[in-house]
Amino acid sequence: VGDKNPHNALFANKLNKCFPKAKFIHIARDYRDNILSFQNVPFDLNSVAGLAYRWKKYNLLIEKAKKDSSPNQFLTINYESLITNTQETLVAICNHLNVDFNESMLSFFKQKDYQNYPWHSNLSKPLTQVNINKWLDTMPKSDLLIAESICGNLGGKYGYETKKIDERKIIPRAIIGLFSGWILLNAEKFLFKMPITLRTFTIKYYRFITRKQSARSLDKQ
Repeated sequence: VGDKNPHNALFANKLNKCFPKAKFIHIARDYRDNILSFQNVPFDLNSVAGLAYRWKKYNLLIEKAKKDSSPNQFLTINYESLITNTQETLVAICNHLNVDFNESMLSFFKQKDYQNYPWHSNLSKPLTQVNINKWLDTMPKSDLLIAESICGNLGGKYGYETKKIDERKIIPRAIIGLFSGWILLNAEKFLFKMPITLRTFTIKYYRFITRKQSARSLDKQ
């Protein structure tokens, strides 16, 4: 049995205690591309500082769980390696899980049983490198400075090239965004403590409202 959900990062330590023999696959992605990706989601934050805060906190929670876990429970891979060195990375994942690698894993996009959500649309397509290092051409310098000041140190540990930024000059300008990220992170934690029926209703209603707002803003444009 396996489960893929980014929110699992919020409860990595608890999951580890509930399932002490579990194996965890931690996929790290360049924080700058991660921020750009979530800015395209109609029901998520748009604040660079808020999204950077969440990227950092999610990964710090996973790092803490790694320290508290048994050896070899966690495997950290880079999203970029999964895209550019797919077979080699999948073999490493299979070895970590003690399962056999199968070449059919490379043709996952031929399956037809994906849920019809817009954010799942790429699952029906072959892997593409178009979303790697997208930030180099599309992220404004002001946004880049904020992202670097919040995530740069941790990003460097995952092998991403970062620039040294004077946080004292950048962070004060990002206070509101950081606060929005903090609110959303804690709201997510609270949401997953709700009974599943109430949680499902809340998520569906939230996505319905934010989609309508997004559609209205596009109409105005």
